[in-house]
Amino acid sequence: MKTKKDNKKTTSPKPNIILIVIDALRAKNLSCYGYDKQTSPNIDYLAKKGAVFKNAFSCINATEPSLTSIMTGKLPINHGIINHGENISKKEIKKLINSRISFLPEVLRNKGYNTYALDWLGRWHKKGFDYYMGDSEKSSKAKKLIGNIHKKIKEIGKTMEKHPTIYKFLRKVYQEKIFEDANELTKKAINILTKKGKKPVFLFIHYWDTHSPYRTPRRIWKRFYSRDRNLKITPEALLKKIGNINIRCSVESMFSKKKDIHEILAKYDACINTVDTCIKRIIDLIEKDKNLKNTIIIITSDHGESLLEHEIFFDHHGLYDVSIHVPLIIHDFRKDLKTKNSALVQHTDLFPTILDLLKFDIKTDFDGASLVPLINMRKKRIRKYIFVEEAHTQRKRAIRTKQYKYIQAVDKKRIVCRYCKRIHGEEEELYDLKKDPEEKENIVTKKKKLATKFRKTIKTIIEKNSLKETINDLKI
Repeated sequence: MKTKKDNKKTTSPKPNIILIVIDALRAKNLSCYGYDKQTSPNIDYLAKKGAVFKNAFSCINATEPSLTSIMTGKLPINHGIINHGENISKKEIKKLINSRISFLPEVLRNKGYNTYALDWLGRWHKKGFDYYMGDSEKSSKAKKLIGNIHKKIKEIGKTMEKHPTIYKFLRKVYQEKIFEDANELTKKAINILTKKGKKPVFLFIHYWDTHSPYRTPRRIWKRFYSRDRNLKITPEALLKKIGNINIRCSVESMFSKKKDIHEILAKYDACINTVDTCIKRIIDLIEKDKNLKNTIIIITSDHGESLLEHEIFFDHHGLYDVSIHVPLIIHDFRKDLKTKNSALVQHTDLFPTILDLLKFDIKTDFDGASLVPLINMRKKRIRKYIFVEEAHTQRKRAIRTKQYKYIQAVDKKRIVCRYCKRIHGEEEELYDLKKDPEEKENIVTKKKKLATKFRKTIKTIIEKNSLKETINDLKI
């Protein structure tokens, strides 16, 4: 005989979601994406049994608008934030507020999750978090000190030639004070997970170690040092190509007395490895603690990084793949996913994917789509192309298909890079990625009809503020 208790539906507890964003991490320097150096054995471990998206891209190449796209499922043209840091205008913030867009942590908190963020950006990035490290971890005195240092850097930066040594010192102090290193963030993450209680947890971890100036001890970067790269530029020539004296000074401070470019490249790889080692500590905790086995980890980056490519040095401006191609790995500790997918996916897909994984039926208008059908192999693709833009150092937009990349300068006034004081590429660029994966030969004059199709598609996207209505317009 069935009792009332027997008739009750039993529902499994919702999994914890850990979203790890590794700042300025380009996909091509991870071992699981084909890199020849063992930078990421623990991320590789997650990839081996997880879902790996080979063609994942950011929506923009700067942190603040990129994180906003991750947390809203919206393109920058729709959520309103296209600039970064101090360049974000009141008009942009007003558009974001007036849009009343739902943020991922808000939705999850309303669904019974405790929400935590190990991040320091503040402002709207705090939306929906019960705990936000940027508010809680620094005293008012420390925040005031950091603010004063930043103010002084701006003042001295106007007369760099007179105070280069002071400028370099203050920048170094500022970076050390504002960024929590991977080890400290991981300690906090482990503390949150071990004390999580009965409610499921949404934990956002934003690692910054892979962002310039790639600070890491010699004993670590020495393991990745090699002179096997055929570098065609000297340190002196590299520095001369950076027109903005403040940026040049920042890059110069990354060199040791030897002025060895190979050393900086080794430091970038070493920073990846440092974060990877910290991720191992989180993996070990989850696998040992029965209460944490019900967990999904998602690893991505806000954007990539150009190390030397296209003469963009140790930064992420430019819409070339090194700056927009990001890793995306989803690992479910409850079951093996074991899929590798080459479909074009983007950051706007993360929010709907998480809702789909949790089986939350929430009506939200996303610019992205759930990746679950790709994971389950019910679909081979969800879009024909991705749309990406930039506004921090220059104003450009791009469309990327599996075969082609089209880049367009939005206006001639902002075609000159304010970091390098010169033009990267041309007003219009078109690359055949199958024949030219490094985007070196601009074929826009050879493929005029194709360039026109791309140009019209971008115009339609901007006019309609949507990809959905233009998805079939581009026939290639």
